[in-house]
Amino acid sequence: MKVLIAGCGSIGSRHIWNLNDLGITDFCFYDPEIDKIKILHDSFPKAKFAQDIENINYHFDMAFVCSPSSMHVKNIYNIYDRCDSIFVEKPISNSLLGIEKLLDIIKEKNIINMVGMCYRFNPIIMKIKEILESKIFGNTYAANICFGHYLPHWHPKKDYLQGYSARLNLGGGVLLTTGSHVIDLIEFLFDEILESKFFIERLSNVTVDVDDYACGTVKTKSGTSVVCQIDFLHIPKTSDITIICERGKIICDLLREQICLKDDKSETIYRFENSINDMYKNEIIYFINCVKNKINCNCDFYSGHRTLKHILNIKQSCGWNK
Repeated sequence: MKVLIAGCGSIGSRHIWNLNDLGITDFCFYDPEIDKIKILHDSFPKAKFAQDIENINYHFDMAFVCSPSSMHVKNIYNIYDRCDSIFVEKPISNSLLGIEKLLDIIKEKNIINMVGMCYRFNPIIMKIKEILESKIFGNTYAANICFGHYLPHWHPKKDYLQGYSARLNLGGGVLLTTGSHVIDLIEFLFDEILESKFFIERLSNVTVDVDDYACGTVKTKSGTSVVCQIDFLHIPKTSDITIICERGKIICDLLREQICLKDDKSETIYRFENSINDMYKNEIIYFINCVKNKINCNCDFYSGHRTLKHILNIKQSCGWNK
């Protein structure tokens, strides 16, 4: 399979190495930063390389768009007529501009498409979904989700203020980056979102001009109430989910890689290993399977569009229109 990687930063590189582990090695790498291209050239000397995406004249079985969020839609427009399938990292964009037309083109061209909502493929999250669907604790009433990390520690060898997460012009902010995962997880685990109320703020100097803190409540179609906190401020980082059910509760610590089921009489603990890299590999394997079998992905561009609309509506309701 011929694969285009558009954007060779940290997540693009992770996808490259996971694809390589799966036996896929026919690559073309695009990135406007020559240093990223040079690093990959040492490991993949037979790959094709490009610094201008518009002049890539090859046809690809798969394309992975891993550029900054503000460039996603533009990059997809540049390559869709040369790709049988397109995977784009979350969020699908930082604005709604051009997305509806893009959805029409993707449908017309019958291009398999997917947005990288990787937590759906985390073995721990998959186990939680299985537990919820089994109704072992009865109905689900409420949940608390807290995802936080200190942005300067995310990529410690790089200037975090130059990264896309910290900058408005690149599509950054905690709500668009981490929040995309949280909003998608809520719908994945608890049903479609009906309403939300949030507070958003820039509380520190870890970003240049975007939000670093958001908290709020979400109500889903199934009646589940979810309290969320997401931030770029947490030391140490945290990724916790607590779910309150009719006859017990589910406590998940994604960083310690465990789930604890508790009721009045007992406690059961599930432990996992290597869940983070397994999550990304599972995601890639799922996408490849959809491409090979020509079936629609369950987290497609339409799903990504819906998640983005939720986030932009939250920002607008908070008067945070940046």
